[in-house]
Amino acid sequence: MNNSIEEFSQDEKDFLEWSGFNEGWEEYVKEIQVANKKSNDRLFRVVEKIKGRQFVRDFYKLMKFMKSPNARLRVVRCPTGQKMTDDRTNTISEIWVELKYTTGEMEGTVGIRVKENRWLQFAV
Repeated sequence: MNNSIEEFSQDEKDFLEWSGFNEGWEEYVKEIQVANKKSNDRLFRVVEKIKGRQFVRDFYKLMKFMKSPNARLRVVRCPTGQKMTDDRTNTISEIWVELKYTTGEMEGTVGIRVKENRWLQFAV
């Protein structure tokens, strides 16, 4: 989740302030980010034992590149979307991307193969 109050225009911030909506918003976002980091760190430790430290570094770089460094990782048996090739790293062999456009925004998931029938997936 990469929604923070800084991503809003000044008019949007003024409206949120006026409506009282942003009361506690920053704290709520921080709580989710902390919970996601704790969960992701646990998964990354397991993945590091399977695939190595460089794989985990490359995976996290990809999350940052996709502007989702705080997204919660999920383990899935089958990725969604389409298989993509990316030769920027030799540690990540398969990337699956699913993108959907909704009311002016793009949503989707990215899945990275860790081992047979196991993928790490995160929202973008």
